Amino acid sequence: MYDFITESYTDVSGKFKAAEKLVREEIGFYLEDVSNGKKDVINEYGVDIENPYDGLFSRDGSDFRYTINLTKKVCYSFEDTAILRKDGGLCDFADPLPMLMGYGSCLDMGPWVGDIISFANEIDENTKVLKQLTIDF
Repeated sequence: MYDFITESYTDVSGKFKAAEKLVREEIGFYLEDVSNGKKDVINEYGVDIENPYDGLFSRDGSDFRYTINLTKKVCYSFEDTAILRKDGGLCDFADPLPMLMGYGSCLDMGPWVGDIISFANEIDENTKVLKQLTIDF
């Protein structure tokens, strides 16, 4: 599953100016590994080796209003969606996306793995805003 995720998805944090310092450092490690001929390095940010910072750090804000599952035509918003723990209590400190994707060594495959995910400040009329999401906390 880890291979599928790293081959299919790109880390979007590099789009934000607020993440520039960390992302430049991580891309630097990646470029160093590539130049040293290291095998099995992951191009987490989907950079072009010839112009690795092209298109990055262009967004001033750090958040989009909606996290959208384009495959399922649903989305959540911290403004409109209650994020609940499995015991039913309100969770106001975690973004549910990593759990929905099941990304990480301690998570099971999530219900959104394999789906096309996007972020936007507006959604179309065919996308349903989820009223609540329960995360495995």
